[in-house]
Amino acid sequence: MLEDCLEARFEFTGCKIALICEGQILTILRDDKETIPYPNMWDLPGGGREGNETPFECVAREVYEELNIQLSKEEVIWSWIFPGILDEKKQFVFLVGNLSQEEFEHIDFGDEGQGYKLVSFEEFLTSDRVVPQLQERVRDYVEENVPDPILSMTSLDNDVKRKLENGQYSREKAKAIYEDFLRMKERKEEGFLIAKAIVIFIIFFFPIMVAGGNFRRLDDVVLALVFLVLFVVLFIPTYLSVYYRKIGRYKRQLRKAMKKYYADVIKECNG
Repeated sequence: MLEDCLEARFEFTGCKIALICEGQILTILRDDKETIPYPNMWDLPGGGREGNETPFECVAREVYEELNIQLSKEEVIWSWIFPGILDEKKQFVFLVGNLSQEEFEHIDFGDEGQGYKLVSFEEFLTSDRVVPQLQERVRDYVEENVPDPILSMTSLDNDVKRKLENGQYSREKAKAIYEDFLRMKERKEEGFLIAKAIVIFIIFFFPIMVAGGNFRRLDDVVLALVFLVLFVVLFIPTYLSVYYRKIGRYKRQLRKAMKKYYADVIKECNG
């Protein structure tokens, strides 16, 4: 639960938050100093934990120090615990929250960093000047929460998801559901087989078309060959990319739904 994560006291190194203002992410340009990690790269608000702070106390203090914004719990809409940015053996809390246009216009920037700006999700996720671990965290949020008509084809059934989140399945049933997902991972090879079948079909079909007289000039043959190569180069990788992204989305949904009541099942199945 979001509230449980925000108020819990447990061992974590710090928090970062993606503040979304009218569909864009607030980013901060880090100082250009060789003595700090990721100098002169775009970062998100947040920082290290002080004392026995909860995740919300930590991120609220950091946001106030960096931007002079009083963050409220109601503005936080998503949270998750990940491996640390600098030390993956330690826990790190990543949050997503809303930022109003009025709050953005009244930012009083602190003395850490060179500046701030709003950027689109696409720019944040594709730029080579953004802290890479934060790109991954934002990508996790986007894939789980931003509607995508293609990715939504592979998702947990709502009833199954609800029962997993509420611990209504027996341990054996939950294990069977998770093991079925692991078998799905093994079936990823099917994607390669389908792609290979398409390529083989086209390769064989093309000379048959030529032999059948559909192409009467050399220019026609060359043009068709160019289209064939473009199809293989562009379509097949795209198909496989979408296929794997759908499976990755399913995995995140499943693990999140099972985390509270069936964490031991996940651990057991993953060895």
